[in-house]
Amino acid sequence: MVDIVKGNVQKNLVLGLLIKFAITVGIIALTLVVFFYAAVEVESVRSTQVAHKLETAAKSELHIGDSKKTIEEFFSRHSITFSFDKYQVRYQGIIRNIYRFSPFNAAVVVYVKVDDSGNFLSAEFLPLFDLI
Repeated sequence: MVDIVKGNVQKNLVLGLLIKFAITVGIIALTLVVFFYAAVEVESVRSTQVAHKLETAAKSELHIGDSKKTIEEFFSRHSITFSFDKYQVRYQGIIRNIYRFSPFNAAVVVYVKVDDSGNFLSAEFLPLFDLI
């Protein structure tokens, strides 16, 4: 009888430890999920702010009919790596790694539409980010 009681006590002790362990793991996992969600929100805001600043700069620096040279100077002035897509008749640029020590790869993608002569028509700035 004593052996049966000892066995039940040991089983209950092990079960209690397993439950405590599962609760601790759950709390840690929940904390990580909350941290990850908060970090995603911060990066979203940051890349959106950079995109907005570039959009504001483009409105004051680029005007309909501006030349290729003016467009390319805009890209250079704002450290935007760019290329020209002849099939879509537009410049496309990107600023990568907006925040150097971030766990995310935040970026801003830039599209500048031009007419057949290569003169400025419009610009679009898209904030992007992903987990490295």
